Amino acid sequence: MPIVCPYESVPLNNTAGEVRLMTLLPGTFDQKIEAKLNTTLLIPGHIPKYEALSYCWGPSTDPQTIAVNGRSLNVTQSLATALPYLRLQDKARVLWIDAICVNQSDLLERSLQVPRMADVYGYAHRVIVWLGPESQSSTIAFETLRAISSRIRVAWEPISITPRDHSFGEVSSLPIWGKDVLDAIEELLSVAWFERLWIWQEIRLANESSIIAWGNNQMLWSSFRDAILLLEWKKVHRLYPDNLSIATRLQTIVSIANKFDFMSLNTLLSVSRNSDCSDPRDRIYAILSLAKNYTNGYEPKFDLKPDYTKGAGDVYKEVTVRNLTQLKTLKFLTHCELKEHKFDVPSWVPDWSTRRETAKLSFVKASGDFFLDNWTQNDGTLEVWGLRCGIINETGKELKSLDSVPELQKFLRDLIPRGADDLSYPAGNGSLLDAYLYTLFWDDFAHHFDPCLPHQLEFCTLKREIKSFLSSDDSHATELLAPQLLNIIQKLRRNIECRRMVITEDGYIGVAPKRCKRGDLTYILFGCNSLIALRPALTGTGFVVVGECYIHGKSEGEPFLGPYPEDLMRISRYDPISKSWKDAFVKKGEENYIVDDPRLGHLPSEWNLQSHEYPPEAGVVAGVGYSKLSVDALLRTGLDVDKLKLA
Repeated sequence: MPIVCPYESVPLNNTAGEVRLMTLLPGTFDQKIEAKLNTTLLIPGHIPKYEALSYCWGPSTDPQTIAVNGRSLNVTQSLATALPYLRLQDKARVLWIDAICVNQSDLLERSLQVPRMADVYGYAHRVIVWLGPESQSSTIAFETLRAISSRIRVAWEPISITPRDHSFGEVSSLPIWGKDVLDAIEELLSVAWFERLWIWQEIRLANESSIIAWGNNQMLWSSFRDAILLLEWKKVHRLYPDNLSIATRLQTIVSIANKFDFMSLNTLLSVSRNSDCSDPRDRIYAILSLAKNYTNGYEPKFDLKPDYTKGAGDVYKEVTVRNLTQLKTLKFLTHCELKEHKFDVPSWVPDWSTRRETAKLSFVKASGDFFLDNWTQNDGTLEVWGLRCGIINETGKELKSLDSVPELQKFLRDLIPRGADDLSYPAGNGSLLDAYLYTLFWDDFAHHFDPCLPHQLEFCTLKREIKSFLSSDDSHATELLAPQLLNIIQKLRRNIECRRMVITEDGYIGVAPKRCKRGDLTYILFGCNSLIALRPALTGTGFVVVGECYIHGKSEGEPFLGPYPEDLMRISRYDPISKSWKDAFVKKGEENYIVDDPRLGHLPSEWNLQSHEYPPEAGVVAGVGYSKLSVDALLRTGLDVDKLKLA
């Protein structure tokens, strides 16, 4: 049968809100796949009953042929494998499948239909997650997860887990599994579907009736995500000492599954950076609908329409410029890494097509998230305002990934000077040992969060464990400590990979990208929450962006606002109304919160504190340091600010 495009007979009226649906005709498992394709309205008040498929496309090599409206259509081997499992023997089944219902070779149609995918998955009777054909492990894995989910109650706003009966034991205790279960769970977590970028949208928009299927085994997605959350809480990656990627995979699945955790565009771009997609433009387009659903009370919604006629570099630059014009922020600079780009873009435009070499810094507030409208973008350069924090004077060796407890012990002994707990640090408020630990973990500790999440480390516990660990010469004791230290290893692997320790000319320590070198400058750039390392451009004009860095004692806006009072600290509180985390301040040992940064007390007379509202007026400082500053107001503070040209 010749390959003939079936879309000519079923054209779409995109203006009216039409989509195509596929009716999979009944048949036995081994019969040839036959289907019908038709158009229908998909708008409020006219929602047909259908199921939406979420699956892994797989390679396009060795395509298989199915019959659609009596014509042949090529599909990937992965989809051809799934269709017999999805087909019913006694009745037709109405499905939406992207590779069939959207003409993938028509760039205009793709541009118009991609924004509809949020509706497609949101309006679906249910979403079907297809992991792949039956395997030896699928039955064991699903039976294990079903048993777990039936014995717990999970709340996702905020996250909590309680056992349904006392026989379950402690939520944090490790399960006792045989090798068959261990192997089955490991195989499940290695399935390629979990690596896809598009699933962030597809499963987050799915309703509670949605299912996940592995061959003929299936279970409710809601039960699956609850069980996976428990595995992450129990830190079951400790059962896989030779596969440390298990921990990262569990955390990723929890992030994807938590549909109640609304994220901004920049946060979504960060957490999904290492997910896979075949088209580099989809790095942006696959998460647009989720970003449009986000609002935190003071930041506007991000508005961008997919356009597959543009190249990836042009798309990335457009997103960057819209960060400036719509969101009034320079947070996109935290995605920049100094490396060879696939596309011809300036150093201040992130190349989202590649995986990040470093993990994005968390719980930093270098500029207090100040909005600054006074920037200029022209001829590939971006002019911004910043405050120099120091020059990098010393750089250590590139920090390598840690894969075992002995490696961790050697790394810490080589890094931290002897007697560091008795030595002072230039920033005060603690010893040199404290400074090293705060730097290695970016001051991202449990006491900064309300409520505290189970995966977060307690600083006092960490320091006690590390001191004991460093002083131990007994290899047997090291082995006994291994289970407790695996969580520390996991976090250190993420935090230090592709970074190096640095010391500024005034004695502050920090971590910076591996390509950072002596003479690089660290800056607070107003509108960016991380310190950014810059390097004079080879052209002699302007600076190139090296990447974000953490300098202990300078990453909380200290060069701009001064240090926090000793009895006060910044925390992140969960706000159930906006479903987001918001900053506040609390005195140590007290429960009353302060909304406004106390360091903003000494302000020019024309500046006024105000609540979380957007957009603040120019020259007004909003609650928690969110503000929009005029350059004149900024200069009148007496700070030695610089106008910088980024190339």
